[in-house]
Amino acid sequence: MGQYYKLISEDKQEFVEPLMHKMWEIMNNPAAGALAYLTADAPYDGGGTPTANYSAFKDDDGEVDWDEYGRMCKITWPNFGRWSGDRIRTVGDYAESGLYGEADRSEGWTNVTDEVLPEVRAAEDDTMGRGGVRIGTFGRIGSQVDYKVFISRNDPTKFYGVLHPGNDKREVETELHDTPRDATIAAKGIYENNPVGVKQ
Repeated sequence: MGQYYKLISEDKQEFVEPLMHKMWEIMNNPAAGALAYLTADAPYDGGGTPTANYSAFKDDDGEVDWDEYGRMCKITWPNFGRWSGDRIRTVGDYAESGLYGEADRSEGWTNVTDEVLPEVRAAEDDTMGRGGVRIGTFGRIGSQVDYKVFISRNDPTKFYGVLHPGNDKREVETELHDTPRDATIAAKGIYENNPVGVKQ
């Protein structure tokens, strides 16, 4: 079977399980970008980093309020640099430290895989210029229902969720929210209240 690995922050007691678990698979899989993303030590105002629509933060003279822009980037991409400065390991399940198993068994450890990997994929799309409205997060509820969170075109400080129920049902949008997390909760709430994904 071979040795399996986790990305671990000892300081935060968090771990990410790559989609592929063996070392050669991790090294040749886009999920490896999670390590660079989590340990990034950089501002948001450089080319090729996760972004927000900076034109929304210009004053009457055309000057950008970079502090406000950075605040919005942090809301949109909360895991960028999350582990910067931490003690990080790519830990194998054969390692003498026992951290691989400890992370699974101990209550003090948190699996942040489902929070981090979708954001990393979305950030890749953002930095490469794919997609018109930048995705803050996305995921799956149940067996067929997908949800996505978008930045509003009309108000780039707001976010909304889109629920795609599959089975040829129509998509459902949430109201605007202040954070991607609130929009995600709203999208999941639509599903929980009406699993077929169609408004009552």
